[in-house]
Amino acid sequence: MDDADLMMAVHDPQTSGLVLRQVAQVAPDLWATIAAHPQAYPGLLDWLESVGDDTVRQAVAARRAEPVVVLPVVASAAPAAPAPAPILAATPAPAATPAPVPVTTPTPVPMTAPVPAPSPTPTPWSTTTTPPTAPAPAWVPTAPAPVPTAGPPVRPMAQPAGRPARRLGRLIGLGLGAVVLVVALALVASFVVPHVSAATDFNRAVSDFGQAKDNLMRQIDDVAAVGSAYPADQLADASALDRFQAALATARALVQADPPTMAAATPDIRHQADALRDDIAAMETSQAALQVAAGAIQQTHLAWAKTTLTDAIAQAQQAQAAAAGQADPAAQAALEQLIGQAQQALAAVNQANLATLGDLVSQLVGGLGQAALAVQAPPPAPVCGPNLPAGVDPMVCAGLPAGAVSVTVGANPALAVFSMPSLNIGCAVAGTLGAADAPVVCEIVRYSWSLPAELVQPCGGGCTPLISLVGGQVAVVNLPSGPAPWSQARSAGLAVPVLRYGQVADFSPVACLSATDGVTCWDTTTHHGFKMSSDHLVYW
Repeated sequence: MDDADLMMAVHDPQTSGLVLRQVAQVAPDLWATIAAHPQAYPGLLDWLESVGDDTVRQAVAARRAEPVVVLPVVASAAPAAPAPAPILAATPAPAATPAPVPVTTPTPVPMTAPVPAPSPTPTPWSTTTTPPTAPAPAWVPTAPAPVPTAGPPVRPMAQPAGRPARRLGRLIGLGLGAVVLVVALALVASFVVPHVSAATDFNRAVSDFGQAKDNLMRQIDDVAAVGSAYPADQLADASALDRFQAALATARALVQADPPTMAAATPDIRHQADALRDDIAAMETSQAALQVAAGAIQQTHLAWAKTTLTDAIAQAQQAQAAAAGQADPAAQAALEQLIGQAQQALAAVNQANLATLGDLVSQLVGGLGQAALAVQAPPPAPVCGPNLPAGVDPMVCAGLPAGAVSVTVGANPALAVFSMPSLNIGCAVAGTLGAADAPVVCEIVRYSWSLPAELVQPCGGGCTPLISLVGGQVAVVNLPSGPAPWSQARSAGLAVPVLRYGQVADFSPVACLSATDGVTCWDTTTHHGFKMSSDHLVYW
């Protein structure tokens, strides 16, 4: 009931005590009015007195002060009539209307339950006397019933006769409203709730899809460089690179997809959410596969480094043992030093920087090969005289020529490099000028010959082989992959000196002669050297 119904109920003298109790439970502001209502029964008054304020208790006291009156039914004077026929007459006389029966006034007596006064036999009323209205029966309990503390006590009451027709209409309206409400709730449960639930599930799937896509894109960015960081010849298992590229392609295809726009029908929305969850699972699987593939490349690169270093160390040790007591002591000491460096690198390979590990291994393996070759080489034969190749300037049989020029760059005395006037050939010190193990290497841009096979040493991939002079001997040095010293200096924009034809560069103990038929470099102590041009290469 709304507020208007509550006000109407407490001001209607015909409202039952049960309804008053219900109003009291929801409208404390009407307690004083309820206490004054003629249908408020003693148990309800007791409860109102126990829970109400002073105003309510005053209303209860005033209500109890009112006298309880039981009005008799007043019979009007009736005209004289013949005495009624005996009840046990053998044959009752027929009559059109029943004979009037005088009504006696009942004496009110206390009752233990509300019992209406017995209805007398109807008596015709005179035209001048108004029939009395029967008052509501007084409630006189013999013992008060227990009162629950959760609300006002319930007084069982019979449905009073003569309740207004509007009460019945209200009940019918409430019943119809309840039916409409049940139907509406059923419709909501059948259509609206499933649709809202499906839409919520779809939106959650869209959010999860976006998160999975972002995670996969970050994973792609993190590992994309792995595929180009390790050449195939630096992998123990080259197929790992193929597997990585396939996993990367799958991941890139998955992140191209976008979530769909939510459909209108509930079954379609559920289908879309299921499809999104399948896509999420595929992206999570791809992310894990990509991480595994990248890790496999790194592991196979480590395996290559370990195997390559182990084999190179073993070969160097064999050469060392074979040349024991016969090789030049300096060459033997150089090989011993390189073996130690390679063993240290092998022991720390698991902690090595993977970005530079390949270059480090290639440099160590190349150095070991050169040192092993040095200790195995027989004593150098005299190179001057008849053993000198044709076309080689005899000055190589002497010491450093007078007038040799310095080719250091700028203010750095350790960086020595020059270019030939043709800019097709350049030579430089691969390391620090004056260091015993720093080779002098020469590069050529255009040429039609190959390096001597007997001088080429395996490098395990990722290296640049160059003709050089190191340790007084001609050798092919395997420098780490990338620009060689001459190209690197030119790329850096350094002012590389040009060695004019006829000039000699001082790379002590190596000297290089610039001539129109090529460059000639030799060791001024051992007199070994090489001559290189675009169409030929000789060494001695």
